[in-house]
Amino acid sequence: MNKQLTISISLLLSIFSFSLQAQNNFLPGHIITVDGDSLSGLIDYQNWDKNPDIISFKLTTDLLERKYTTSDLRSFEVSGDRFISAKTKIETSWRSMNNLDNDGKLKFENIHSFLQVLYAGIKPLYIYKDDKGNESFFIDLEGQVQLLEYKIYTIEKSGKQFKSEINNYKTQLRKYLSNCDDIKNRITSLKYSKSNLVSAFDSYYNCVKLNPSFKKELEKTKIDIGIVSGISKTNFNFNGTAFSDLVKSDLKENFSITGGGFIEFTPARNRGKRYFRSELLYSYYKTEPISSSSISTQVSKNNFDFAYLKLNSLLGYKFLIGNSHLNLNLGLSFGYAIKANTEAFNDPKRTEVGLLFGLGYGVTKYNIDLRYEQGNGMSSFSNLSSNVDRISILFSYKL
Repeated sequence: MNKQLTISISLLLSIFSFSLQAQNNFLPGHIITVDGDSLSGLIDYQNWDKNPDIISFKLTTDLLERKYTTSDLRSFEVSGDRFISAKTKIETSWRSMNNLDNDGKLKFENIHSFLQVLYAGIKPLYIYKDDKGNESFFIDLEGQVQLLEYKIYTIEKSGKQFKSEINNYKTQLRKYLSNCDDIKNRITSLKYSKSNLVSAFDSYYNCVKLNPSFKKELEKTKIDIGIVSGISKTNFNFNGTAFSDLVKSDLKENFSITGGGFIEFTPARNRGKRYFRSELLYSYYKTEPISSSSISTQVSKNNFDFAYLKLNSLLGYKFLIGNSHLNLNLGLSFGYAIKANTEAFNDPKRTEVGLLFGLGYGVTKYNIDLRYEQGNGMSSFSNLSSNVDRISILFSYKL
């Protein structure tokens, strides 16, 4: 790891604490306390992906914030999100395919949390997302919040594993929405997911010709495309038991222009802090040994003239600061050499795989990144490694 990257990491650590504080996001909202008092003010809105158990509220911008738990509030509403405080239960089994158990029994855990309101009206619907990423759904029966029961697990038949499900929620929904005959057949094929349940409740309210008093609009993954360009500095380091002249040679640093396009996916919720970015970039370098009066003929052939198309895949996280942000990203790079010229050895490897680390700063559609890349270079020989280090300053713009 070179000096520039070390400086960058130190800078990130020095501003990390500040950026966490700057992620407060007080927006107009109101709360209803357990005593029935309704208060309007400002709520620290984090566009929660997982349901909160505590929120921060203050009456005005110049007053200190106060923490409210599920024991303090009946409900709160902010930025189009509504939550109610409820004591209920959830089914705790894993639902990810790699972690399914083989126990066909429901496993319950009592919780006291803020449930997000998807529908309010004659037939409410709520959602809760736990630490495992499981989404649980709830209905309201005469003021009592009831879990829609579901579980997925594995069973073994003839030495093979198969998926099986407990779909109690279908029976519950048939009773809950019994005053609409049209919805009953649809429930048979209804999946236990937010989009499916929201669609079913839309159909129900249309069926009974009533409007819900509140409906949470579904949020979708945001997709952005853009252009990126910048400058890269490339360093080479050869190690091994072969090509001793190449291993000993001191190659010049190379500065070159890079650029291309990207597509970025930002999942709903969590204020858009997490994102996945895929880039297609053109990268070029040309280098040769540093001049020396004692340079040998063989060493003088150690020149490299390469051009790559690179596909970068990055996972990123943003630390929000008002309308701007700091961003940290990690990822992988796969490059294919569309030009591969060198006299150092025959048949250079055309593919290069690398690790990426970057940090940057962005405002609205603009972003600047300092990125470090370490690739495995162009050597195809087992007794010669060809590490390539790149430092890039990249400017990007979302179209």
